[in-house]
Amino acid sequence: PRPGKDDHSGLPEFQLFDVSTDPGETKNLSAEHPDRVASMKAMMEQLIARGRSTPGSDQANDVPIELLKPVANPAKKKAAAPKKK
Repeated sequence: PRPGKDDHSGLPEFQLFDVSTDPGETKNLSAEHPDRVASMKAMMEQLIARGRSTPGSDQANDVPIELLKPVANPAKKKAAAPKKK
């Protein structure tokens, strides 16, 4: 989402941009480059598992890390709220 926006609904699971040609990040290239997305996801999973992105021995992360966090949909929250009598 854009700064100041908390609604993640409707966003793709992954976003990939070529900021050298699209500095405004308007064209998501993830569907055109699934191999690159998979490679980058694997690298992120490895970095999380190692607890670091720099050379050296593996470390424990300070907090639990989830690469893909569940996104709360504000519209569903409103629909699920019990009706007041």
